[in-house]
Amino acid sequence: MLELLPEEFDVLFIHPMFGLEGEAHNGWENIPFFFEKVRVVSDCNSTDEFLHMFAQKGCRMVEISSTCAATAAVAEEERLANRCVECHG
Repeated sequence: MLELLPEEFDVLFIHPMFGLEGEAHNGWENIPFFFEKVRVVSDCNSTDEFLHMFAQKGCRMVEISSTCAATAAVAEEERLANRCVECHG
């Protein structure tokens, strides 16, 4: 993705753990919100303001590294695939 976007664009990996069942319907308190600031080049605070919105709602903000981000993405794909098999299997 970094190669596709202009260099002046900020890139933020996010993975809110709201779940397939929409766990956030009871509020967002303590729901993990994983994020990584992949590339932040702007001088404005838009990236921090975006993250702060979720923190204000009570999400448990968890900053991760690139290695963790890749692992989380694979884990979510596997979880979704397992869920589809359960629903349609």
